[in-house]
Amino acid sequence: MKFNLVILTGLLLSAFFFISSCSSADLIINAEETNGEDCSVNDLDDLENTISNLDQEQSTEHERLDENEMTFRVVIYAGAGSWDENVITLQYFFEEYGYSWSIIDENASPVENFNEEFELIWFPGGFASEYRYDSLDHELIRNFVKNGGVFVGSCAGAYYASERLLWLYTDDGEPVEIEYPLKLFEGVAVGPLVGFINWGDKASVYLVEDHPANLNFNSAIEIYYMDGPYFEPDREDAVEILARYTANNKPAVIAGRYGDGKYLLLGPHPEFGDYYHDYLYLDKNNTGTVQWLWLQSVLQWLIDW
Repeated sequence: MKFNLVILTGLLLSAFFFISSCSSADLIINAEETNGEDCSVNDLDDLENTISNLDQEQSTEHERLDENEMTFRVVIYAGAGSWDENVITLQYFFEEYGYSWSIIDENASPVENFNEEFELIWFPGGFASEYRYDSLDHELIRNFVKNGGVFVGSCAGAYYASERLLWLYTDDGEPVEIEYPLKLFEGVAVGPLVGFINWGDKASVYLVEDHPANLNFNSAIEIYYMDGPYFEPDREDAVEILARYTANNKPAVIAGRYGDGKYLLLGPHPEFGDYYHDYLYLDKNNTGTVQWLWLQSVLQWLIDW
């Protein structure tokens, strides 16, 4: 009888550890190429369930956070123009590093004082044109940064934060320059880098070696690229250049100040794990070209800057 009890206990423990090893971090999501201003995908039937599950997991994780861990309050814009997969990868990243995050969209209820609710807003990849017309109130975001908030824009979010967008890839082959409303970055966001880097390729970038955010990293790294910009500031001394594309030596990642706040603009996507063919691998334990350690170093520097 005692022998049978030992076997039964062993089987139950094995089953428990097997179940515990399975995680939604093993999610694989299909994506499609885009012909627009930035990356875009088809709506996924189970996307709402996925995000709901992630929210539940994050809520449980927050209960386990040590009081000394970072709880910097982040809000991710996930409304009109945003790329669903990019929102999910950001949730994984923030979960990994203990940030407190929320989701808002263009229908978010007005906040009396946005700066009291959040410290950083992140606009992910998606469609910059929809950010221009259909996202949150531009004045709300601009005042948030002006009053001490932090803005991070990756890919479409970086185009959106720029004073002007120069889109190189048009049907008639003529570049189009468009004025954008947010104007945190005084300069031009130029893209895509057709002829240098294609959508979904790995972009080689070299890090500015003497920059504090880059001190513990190799001088060159690879980051996935989804038609994001490079940057041409009106005054180069008004921005911090953290990385340049190896292909054309143009700034790929920049930071700057606006009022009492600051911004970080990312042309490529360091938050993504391996991408190839039609799949985005969002596993936070990915050992490919995901650049979370470097991205976390950049954010730590930005917050303290």
